[in-house]
Amino acid sequence: MLSPNLETWHHCLGHANYQSLWDMAKKGMLTGAPISSVLRLPKCDACILSKQTRTPVPKKHKEGEGHRATRKLEKVWVNLSGLHAVKSHTGNKYVMDIVDDYTSFPWSIPLKNKDDTFLKLKAWELAHESETGLKVGMYITDNSELKSNKMEAWLKSWWSTQHFMAPHMSAYIGWVE
Repeated sequence: MLSPNLETWHHCLGHANYQSLWDMAKKGMLTGAPISSVLRLPKCDACILSKQTRTPVPKKHKEGEGHRATRKLEKVWVNLSGLHAVKSHTGNKYVMDIVDDYTSFPWSIPLKNKDDTFLKLKAWELAHESETGLKVGMYITDNSELKSNKMEAWLKSWWSTQHFMAPHMSAYIGWVE
């Protein structure tokens, strides 16, 4: 019969803290738990997943944060995809997808480097604001790209805002994910 290790005790004791189990084994409170062979405490995927949280997905999209835009450029969804395994003919490895919430019109902007995202978005905004005569009210992005001090300062100077959603969650940012 195999002697129980820390992982076995962790599961049997309802996913108890590994450090507590280690201390108990050192004090001889866990019979047969080999602690001399353990260099690093193991990680439990179930424990990691159970501690993650997310903002609830709004049930109604009428008013408040979850409402649809009432004019062009009021809400603009932005997502960056890449590093793609295959480069385009012109050497682009990333794609920035933009969707206007009011018209549902999509734009895809190819990018050679991830660092080009901010400058290309800035150029896109200036072009579309001059075309429509309207200002962008809010950018909705996931929490990874376009999160920089430069972006924040630029949006404040133009009286725009940026709203972050959970990354890779189609329920939040499904339009462009």
